[in-house]
Amino acid sequence: MKTLTRAARAVISLAALISLTGCAASYATRYNPASDYSFMHKDSDLHYAWNAKQTDQGVRIDGLVKNVEYPRVESLEIKVSLLDKAHKVISEDVSFTVPYSIQSNDYTNFGVLLPKAKLSEGDLLRFLSSYNAVAGQSSFSWFSSFTVNAITGEVVGRREKPDAKW
Repeated sequence: MKTLTRAARAVISLAALISLTGCAASYATRYNPASDYSFMHKDSDLHYAWNAKQTDQGVRIDGLVKNVEYPRVESLEIKVSLLDKAHKVISEDVSFTVPYSIQSNDYTNFGVLLPKAKLSEGDLLRFLSSYNAVAGQSSFSWFSSFTVNAITGEVVGRREKPDAKW
């Protein structure tokens, strides 16, 4: 009888473990890391998601950046500038992402503080990214940028289709 009880426990434990593993795999394929962020932008090489928050020290921008094009991106630097209605720089800061190397379809955090800045209607945020794209034995330096309305996150100068996939 004890052998049967142990065998039954083992089968039940194994079934529970398998069902938990299945749930974890299902959750991992559906989880969108950008879902916790208010704004998103998708370039052909990098995807961005961020929040903008007014603080006593200035405007805090915290976000994620995802490598969607190259086998590896290295030395990623993101400069965020707050521009007024006349496109003059109010404040800016640079974030150097860690880890140094971001594999294809992987992402990392970035954060900047735009000191002594206050968000106003008509202000813009300009994101300028520079990095080394690495594919096998070759690499090259690249720059990309985009500008958004600082309050709404809407890209200036072009329309984007909303897409839940980040």
